[in-house]
Amino acid sequence: MDGYVTVDQAAQRLGRSIEQVRRYLREGRLRGRRIGQQWFIDEDALAGWRPGRREGVQRLGEPVAAYEARPMEAGKRKKFKPLLDPELMKEIEETARKIYEEAGEIDVAELIRQDREEH
Repeated sequence: MDGYVTVDQAAQRLGRSIEQVRRYLREGRLRGRRIGQQWFIDEDALAGWRPGRREGVQRLGEPVAAYEARPMEAGKRKKFKPLLDPELMKEIEETARKIYEEAGEIDVAELIRQDREEH
């Protein structure tokens, strides 16, 4: 592309790492274009580049992005769906209760000791 250089070429000219040049592009400190996965830096921007300066991203007093906060209306909360079906949860709890009734008190430490002795 005429008038543009690659990230590698820009890094060599600026005496910076490739990753640093990519960071400058992402932060808007260096003007460039992204085509697919490849960045191309405008040679004019490269010639006039100074560390710390943002190129064409914001003017003095101009916000980079705006966020519009809206107050939440009373009674309009998002309804969350349970992760598990309530009927399935009842069935699981009932099965766990039956197992507990049949097995009685379980000594976990004793079960681990027995398992170690057997294996």
